[in-house]
Amino acid sequence: MFYGNSFAVLCAAVIFFVFFHKRQKRSDIKSKKEIISENELPQKGRNPYTDLPFVLFNIFCCIFSFCFFQLITTLPIFYREVHHLNDHQIGFLLGWSGFVIVLLEMFIVHIAEKRFSLISTLVFGTFLCASSYAMLNFTGGLGWLYFTFFIFGLGEMLTLPFMATVSVNRSTPKTQGAYMGFNSLAFSAANIFSPLLGTSIVDSFGFTTLWWATALTLSATAIGFYLVLKWMK
Repeated sequence: MFYGNSFAVLCAAVIFFVFFHKRQKRSDIKSKKEIISENELPQKGRNPYTDLPFVLFNIFCCIFSFCFFQLITTLPIFYREVHHLNDHQIGFLLGWSGFVIVLLEMFIVHIAEKRFSLISTLVFGTFLCASSYAMLNFTGGLGWLYFTFFIFGLGEMLTLPFMATVSVNRSTPKTQGAYMGFNSLAFSAANIFSPLLGTSIVDSFGFTTLWWATALTLSATAIGFYLVLKWMK
C-alpha cells in the first residue's frame, strides 16, 4: 500500500511538472510576441505644443473659458445689483443650470454624436452660449433669466464635452495625456484670470458692455472653431 501511494504521488508530480512547465513556456512565448507587437507600434506622435492647429484650438478654448467662467463670477453680481435678486433666488438660478445639465446632457450629447459633425456641434453650441449672454441685455422678469440660463446650458452641453473629444482625436495613444493636459491648461488659465477681466470691464463700462462683449467674443470664437477644425481635418 505504501509503495502504491508513493507511486501515485510520483506520477502526479511528474504530470504536474510537465503540464505547467509547458504552459509556462507557451505563456512566455505569448508574452514575447506581445512585446514584439507593441515595439512595432509607432513610438513617436505629434507634440501638442508644436502642433499649430491644436495650439490655436486651445487658444480658442481659453477664450471660450474666459466667457464661460463669467457664469460663476460676474453673473451672480449682475443678478444681485441689476435684478435685485436675493441669495436664494440666485442660488435657484444657478442650480437650474445644473438641473438642466443633469437632466438633458446624456440625451443631447448622444443625439449630437449620432446626427451632427464635431465641427457643427462645437460651432452651434458656442453660438448658443453667445446668444444667452446677449439675451441678458434685454429686459425681462425672473422667467426670462431662467430661459437665458436654459439656452446657456444647452450651449455648454454641446461645447465642453466635445472639446475633450477634439483633444483625444488629435492625439495618439502615447501622446493622449500630453494633449489632454494642454487642453486642461487652457481652462485653468481662464479660470484664474477670468474674474479679474470680467469685474474690470464691469467697473469701467458696466454690465451691458460686458454682456455684448462676451457675446461678440463667443461669436468670433465659434468662427475660430470652425476654421481651425477644418484645418485639422
